[in-house]
Amino acid sequence: MNTETQNLRIDEQLFRDILSTAEHNTALHTMGIRITYLGPGTAGLKMYCDPKFSNHMGSIHGAVIAGLIDNAMGLSMESSGRRGVTLEMSLNYIAPVMENTGGYR
Repeated sequence: MNTETQNLRIDEQLFRDILSTAEHNTALHTMGIRITYLGPGTAGLKMYCDPKFSNHMGSIHGAVIAGLIDNAMGLSMESSGRRGVTLEMSLNYIAPVMENTGGYR
């Protein structure tokens, strides 16, 4: 289990189950996403913005950012004891996310 993830008052078994599933989630690992906290209906994620996910101007592709957000939404649902899938999502980007930024390497 990931000891870096904070449990913000969800059931301990649910917390362990979510983290156990996340350990085997290829998308999270490929994108370099880490879960920082789980609370009732909320989740915090971090991602190091590796240059392999950037365009020729050094900003991270919008699809990568959308993937991070989609994972956060799904984990937020799971942390409240429910499961679901994203049927539709709309994003408005207001500023670029630059490569070599984020919480860890």
